[in-house]
Formats: sequence, C-alpha cells, structure tokens
Amino acid sequence: MIDEFLPPVNIRFACERFNLAGGCARSVRAWGVLTLHGIELTLPTLHDYELDESARNYGPYACYSHYLYLRRGFTSWLNRRRLKIALQFARPWFGGRAMDFGCGDGILLPTLSRQFRQVTGIDYEPKQLDLARTLARNLRLDNVRLACNRDAPLPQLADGPYDVIFALETLEHVGTPGNMYPSKLVVVRELVSLLASGGALVTEVPIMVGPRFMLKYISQAVLRRYHEKLSFAELLRSAVLSDTDALEERWAGGHIGFNHKKLRNLIVGEFNIIRELTHGDRVFWVVTPG
Repeated sequence: MIDEFLPPVNIRFACERFNLAGGCARSVRAWGVLTLHGIELTLPTLHDYELDESARNYGPYACYSHYLYLRRGFTSWLNRRRLKIALQFARPWFGGRAMDFGCGDGILLPTLSRQFRQVTGIDYEPKQLDLARTLARNLRLDNVRLACNRDAPLPQLADGPYDVIFALETLEHVGTPGNMYPSKLVVVRELVSLLASGGALVTEVPIMVGPRFMLKYISQAVLRRYHEKLSFAELLRSAVLSDTDALEERWAGGHIGFNHKKLRNLIVGEFNIIRELTHGDRVFWVVTPG
C-alpha cells in the first residue's frame, strides 16, 4: 500500500526551548517530547551526551545528532518529524524487541527504550557508539544493548529475533564500492533474516533522482548549503532520466551514485514492501519477508 500523505502533525515541545542567539537547541530538562498521532519522540540533550554547544566534534556542531536533530531551524524540525513517521510505521510492534541498525550516536534510543521491551543499537563507527553508550548510561536506558559491526558480522552481533528493525538513513551508506547494489541487498537479507515471525524492517533512504532531487540540489546550491557536487549534465541525467549509471563509479558510502529506485527493484524481487511513503526528499519502506 502506498501512502500519499500522513494526516497533519501535532507538534509540541514539552520540555524543550531554543537558544535563539546561539541557534542551537537547549533543553531545560532532560527530555523533550514531540507528539504525532499519539506517539512520543523523546529527545536527548547535549548535556545527556556530556557535551555542550562549544564542542566541535562534527564540523561546527557538537555531534551528528546536534547537526541533524537538536539545533534550531526547519531542517532539524523536518528530520525530527521523519523519526516520528518511522515510529508511526513501527507502532504495531510496540512492546516487542527492536533493533536500530545504524543507530549513530543514539538519537532514537531514548524513544525506543520507552516503546520496546528490549532494544539493540548497532553502528559501524566506534566513536558514534561511545556517545550512544554515554547517552544510554546517563538516561539509564537499562533495556538498551549496543554493539559495533565494524569487525564482526551482523548475525553474530544480533541477539534476535526482533519484532521490528529500523534502518533509517543507513542503506544508502552500506555496501561495497564496485558492487554497490548486490552488497546492499546482502545487508537487507541479513536484516530481514533477523526478524521474528510477523516482524518488519522500517527503512528510510534519500531520493537522489527525479524532480525532487533537482529541487533539493538547486535549493542547497542557492542557499549555499552543503551538497555533493555534480556537473550540469550529471544533474540533468539524474533528475530527468533517473539515470545514475555513470555516477555509481563515484559511490564510496555517500549519497552520490545512490538510486533508491534500483534498490527498491532489488528489494521487491525478494521481499514485500507493505507500506511506502514519499516525504520530501526521502522515501520510507516497510519491508517484510517474501
């Protein structure tokens, strides 16, 4: 089933206020709360990471989540809303066991800890996991387990089966250069194999082809926001023809060369996509075994 839209979102900040001068989110209490269809998103603060706004661990920001979710502005608001959309899709499995594959520094872990009986967070970057461990310790997320898949295969690390697995803004980054899509499909197979009977994989990937991509690229260029460089011809081929063949040689774990349509075709060849939502420059899939 394809969802064209979700109903209007009711967003409220229960414990959070913004430092307007610094342009960064700062919480007056430990957790900020957002609501969407009765679902709460529990946001950590920089203090919970044992960081402050003067830290510069991710460009001018204290951490990855500070850049994406915890600063002031429309982009961070939109990114938080996308987390809530993923939770909306996972709602039928609340109370079960969950994995956050590509958990990063743990922005979603406080919410998952509240909504699921047991949670496993897995990431490839040890420094990100160190922040996630600090967060889990400070917020006493006792039902959260963390593991690094840099040196060990995913099935060996996982303690499944899981009722739901999240892979948000992750599948575009995994895989082997020169063998991009087959290696991505291997990861999807591993994740699906860890699902309990009746479970689902909730994933979100960027749209890097078509009119939505062109609009995003031009907007980023005009606003002088970071964007991976394309020639005008490459942009036209991606936006008009959805052709990324030439760009795939440049793929090295980033966004350039990624084509969500190609990945989708591989996924539906083996599995079921039972829910699908296009939201801005992202697409969500809820995947179940075939």
